[in-house]
Amino acid sequence: MFKKLLAPNYYSATVLQLAAPLLMYSAIVSNAGWYWYLLSLVSYILYILVGHNIGLHRYFSHRSFSLSKPMEAFVVWCSTCCCIGSPINYVATHTYHHKNSDTAKDPHGPLRGLKSVLFVWHRTLLPCEVIITKNLVRTAKDYKWLHEYYHAILIVYGIFLYSISWKLLLFFWLLPSSIVVWCLSISVYMQHSKGSPTNTIWSEILACGEGGHLEHHKNPSSPKYSSPGRKDFVYFVIRLLSNKKLPR
Repeated sequence: MFKKLLAPNYYSATVLQLAAPLLMYSAIVSNAGWYWYLLSLVSYILYILVGHNIGLHRYFSHRSFSLSKPMEAFVVWCSTCCCIGSPINYVATHTYHHKNSDTAKDPHGPLRGLKSVLFVWHRTLLPCEVIITKNLVRTAKDYKWLHEYYHAILIVYGIFLYSISWKLLLFFWLLPSSIVVWCLSISVYMQHSKGSPTNTIWSEILACGEGGHLEHHKNPSSPKYSSPGRKDFVYFVIRLLSNKKLPR
């Protein structure tokens, strides 16, 4: 089953990265009001904070907290808007990353060179490399449909937004998503730039609170990446979204 599920789906991320300058130019010449840019900022925060940091990373990959079904659906929507792949693909790749972090087998990061900042240079796992975990099995069971129709869903969603307004498509989705893709790819590179997991202020800023990468690799199953002198803002939001009470 997993042989079919792990087809590469980084194309959408790479297209958004390459299209980012054009999207920014389109936004500038559109003479859009300030509220459109505010919408892009809010969308960016939703996609990277809720969609990636909380959804794809801490929830689906590590299952370090629980969500109600409606909240999980919201998180899945935010994660899909990131355009960096389905939860299945992300969980499989991230699990393999933790096992082979900072080695030649690592799917992404500095050892693959600066070119790895572009998602197209992230290595797609071979079927024989997939590490079967409870998280992966559960995610595959729930979101096989999303993986199989991932790009079709993105295309239909884009057409839907465009049918309402091209500005909605640009400012609500394409522009903020392109910035998310660039910020995440740069953050991944910086988090391992010293040859091991590293806390970096750039990841804190660009990835909206994911600066505590060293703490994460020390204890991957923890939903909280705090250290002396650093508070985990993402964990604060997790406590608000979780359907079970979490410690402070």
